[in-house]
Amino acid sequence: MKHKKTFLALLVLLTILLQNCKTPKTSIVDSYSGECGPNATWMFNPKTRTLIISGFGQINNYRWGCRWGKDMNGCHPWTPYISLLYHVRISNGITSIGNNAFESNYRIEDIILPTSLSKIGEHAFSGTPISSITIPNSVTKIEDFAFTRCSNLTTVVLSNNLTEISFACFLLCDKLESITIPNSVKKINSSAFESCSNLKDVYIDSSESEIQIAHNAFPKDTRIHYMKSSSPSSTSSAPQTTKNGTDLTPEKTDRHTMRDKPLLQKDNKKSSEQRHTPVTKTPLTK
Repeated sequence: MKHKKTFLALLVLLTILLQNCKTPKTSIVDSYSGECGPNATWMFNPKTRTLIISGFGQINNYRWGCRWGKDMNGCHPWTPYISLLYHVRISNGITSIGNNAFESNYRIEDIILPTSLSKIGEHAFSGTPISSITIPNSVTKIEDFAFTRCSNLTTVVLSNNLTEISFACFLLCDKLESITIPNSVKKINSSAFESCSNLKDVYIDSSESEIQIAHNAFPKDTRIHYMKSSSPSSTSSAPQTTKNGTDLTPEKTDRHTMRDKPLLQKDNKKSSEQRHTPVTKTPLTK
């Protein structure tokens, strides 16, 4: 009987302790939201696994390499939920995404960017498993490493107002097979698409003379198609193609290879001499 009373007393005590340990619903909701910029807020919905960022202006810069359970100082505030975060929606009004904002958020499947966005910071989406990204035409600047190591990325639509593709911007995007560079881009920096092992074709909506491309911007086997002719007097609309810095347009590749150039020069010189050999007139004899 004594043991039974002791057991009942412990049971009542345990029940009281459990009731006191319950967290109010309001605190749970509050823990899934907060500030992420001077005028920007975030809210994570665990049921839909969606992060929504709203407000206006910039999203803060954060520290690179944030992982849950490690030093959280300087990390993005949704770090505790990155294992649950599959979708990102950034509302209209946000103009800038800070450095490392979503770096190595390893479960993100899709991202929707607003038409108010003008800048994407360094490593903003690097290491995320997104398969596609559409960058709105409002974006004029994408910083270094912004999409590096996005190993599932297959589709990229660039802004028509982007003027430059930054250093290592799409480095190590292994599944990217082709991309179109808009006419607004005037410079592609080194390593921009380096080590994109399956990138076979790049379509540039300008002529070769209108854009500056670093020598290691693309893998060595990538074919670059210029959709406009370099010659202002040319009426041909056929794209010009280069590979490893060598022009592959039919006019140049169908005739001779580069190794034939010295021989060609010699033959041309001989032909030129033959064409310009003066004719000696023999005077008539009486």
